[in-house]
Amino acid sequence: MLLFSWGGGSAAAPQESWLSQAYDLALREVEKNQSPEGYWPTFTTRAPVFHDARLEVNTFLQPIMIALLQPLTDAAGLTQTLERARDYTRKQLDDSGLVRFSPSFDPLHKGPDLCRDMTPDADDTALAWSVAGTADSGALALALQKLRTYRTAEGLFRTWLAEEKDFRCLAPGADPNPPDIGINFHVYLFLARYDPSSARALCQALIAKAEDNSLWVYYAQAPLIPLLRLGDVRRTGCLTFIPGELIHTVDDAQAMWVKAISLLDDDLSPGTKAREEAVSLLGTLAQNRFAAIEASPPLLYHNDLTSVHKRDYWSKDFGYALWLRIYARVIAP
Repeated sequence: MLLFSWGGGSAAAPQESWLSQAYDLALREVEKNQSPEGYWPTFTTRAPVFHDARLEVNTFLQPIMIALLQPLTDAAGLTQTLERARDYTRKQLDDSGLVRFSPSFDPLHKGPDLCRDMTPDADDTALAWSVAGTADSGALALALQKLRTYRTAEGLFRTWLAEEKDFRCLAPGADPNPPDIGINFHVYLFLARYDPSSARALCQALIAKAEDNSLWVYYAQAPLIPLLRLGDVRRTGCLTFIPGELIHTVDDAQAMWVKAISLLDDDLSPGTKAREEAVSLLGTLAQNRFAAIEASPPLLYHNDLTSVHKRDYWSKDFGYALWLRIYARVIAP
């Protein structure tokens, strides 16, 4: 039996009972934190420490939340929540089928916008199409054509879908338009759905470059998203991998989130060690009304570490969604 504290004191309770209370709270937080328009805000900091965080809106988080929560939609009553997120994401597709990290309108930004037309990028475009539903065939063809323009000689895809002279609202690093491991996982999953032959070619490139640490541009200190998408990539039949020595976290709290991601692909059958670890981790994260999420939420990515512009991006809602996914596997029928 574990102890779970909802307030100032601790009270012993049957394990599944207090985890059920935590489940209800996590679900309420996910629903409460979503805006009426359908987005969840992201926290940003100037250093890889969750301190003096500011809120922003971007187009990246919604498709990731949908991917995490989709298996729970019916049981958790999340149909409307996820449809709002899909609708918000669809609206980010421009006439050429491309998407920008920063939306044209940020309702959380109080001052005048410095830039309303950020350079489109490969991963936000790929992610948006992954949840777009019925495809606009013309815009889809244009998006695929643009992506192919930014494929490297090794068969990977670059980040920004424009020439450097046309960059807007960016602070590039040493390589102004690098291929990145996480971005290429997103692109692979997009191609697997809409261009299988290109997906197979990208899979071979990912396998060949799996041990290349130079691909860890936006995830060098934040491995959660590549680890999450690796499972999705492998389930399509592309058996690439991430060497353990490339997984770096900024602190022990983030290492705990890495462990949580790993549990998504473990055998959590009754009696297994992994199931015991999952239940223990659920309890640890849920203690004191999810104090761990509030104190150090998942670090999702950061700017290119060679850029003069330093910023780290965190999401409490990703933490709640990940907790709900693990709970559904080990507790829910």
